[in-house]
Amino acid sequence: GFGVSVDMAPVRRGRWSGVGDGRAVMMVGVDAVPGSSSSAKVVGMIEKAVEKKILPKPYAMIISEWYATYEVAVVESGMSEQDAHEFSTRMFSTLLERVMTQVRDPFQFECYHSSVREPFDYYNFGIEFARPIVNLDDSTLRGVEILQKLAEQLAHGENVVFLANHQSEGDPHAVDILISKLAGLSELAEDLVFMAGDRVREDALVVPFSLGRNLLTVYSKKHINDEPERREEKQLHNRRTIKATENLFKAGGKCIWFAPSGGRDRRSSESGKVEIAPFDADAVEMMRFTALKSSTPTHFYGMALATYALLPPPETVDKALGERRIVKHTPLAMAVTPEIEWDTLVPQTQLGAIRSEASAIEDPKSKRVFLKNAERKARADRVTALVSEEYEAINGFEQ
Repeated sequence: GFGVSVDMAPVRRGRWSGVGDGRAVMMVGVDAVPGSSSSAKVVGMIEKAVEKKILPKPYAMIISEWYATYEVAVVESGMSEQDAHEFSTRMFSTLLERVMTQVRDPFQFECYHSSVREPFDYYNFGIEFARPIVNLDDSTLRGVEILQKLAEQLAHGENVVFLANHQSEGDPHAVDILISKLAGLSELAEDLVFMAGDRVREDALVVPFSLGRNLLTVYSKKHINDEPERREEKQLHNRRTIKATENLFKAGGKCIWFAPSGGRDRRSSESGKVEIAPFDADAVEMMRFTALKSSTPTHFYGMALATYALLPPPETVDKALGERRIVKHTPLAMAVTPEIEWDTLVPQTQLGAIRSEASAIEDPKSKRVFLKNAERKARADRVTALVSEEYEAINGFEQ
């Protein structure tokens, strides 16, 4: 899903609408186009769904606000008010139908999920929904020649992994649009496989967008202990996903997008800037090891994304589903680093310092554990630094 913008200025004041069960749902900005009957169509669908207890009231409030700001964003993209209104109504009528289907009968994602293209084409729906929100004229893509190189590697049956920072729930569609429109590599964009956490497959507002992407589904380390009674089940799911990843690598020609930080970047309360969350050493190593185990050549690249304005995350890591979604027409930026050479990634001086420190440890087992963990962390920190350098180059800190 695409949503929450910090800038609330374009939002019209809302009104309170009573619904059949006697509760109130806030319909924010539904009068964006005065006298329009199609606004009433969306509002009517929301109210009826709440009345029939198909749509939870918090979702109704989120969708109402989302709809109002989405229409303003579409107008900002250059559509006439009338065209923008008709387009927004069509998008949200379709979204509501899909959300209600998910609430009634939740889709069960497998460890590896292939994009659902029929009988309903969720991929095209997601791209059509997202496209007007992205200000392509002012968007930035660094490393087009690198993307062209890795597209050739994929064509030869080799694999590619992007180790990326993550800022928006809409990153899969943002990455797709930037690669297809600014690099002209639509096949690469469409075939991308995204490593996805539990939120994007359990939040009914997000599922219609997730269904259209190729996904490897995992439970993030940050949330694996949220339900202690399900910890073992979640760990088993993750092990199965690693096996599914290995099978994809063995097949060859796969491009996987992976955010090793395990979550979205946040705005720092100290600096006021959107800073890249450090990459988790175990996560980076898991992907490296899985790729090596497959025996198929696999190439790693860093990816820096500046997509925060598209859908800023909550200020804190929240376990609850159902975030506010307020959109605006915004430029995005992306950069791809040169291929990561693992053998020379960490400077020899740094490796020497690690080994020198390890030499002071007498117990052989403790020494091996220290060396393994220190070298893993050094690799992950170096990849984080490479991505951060590109992030600064695309003015990510100025968001």
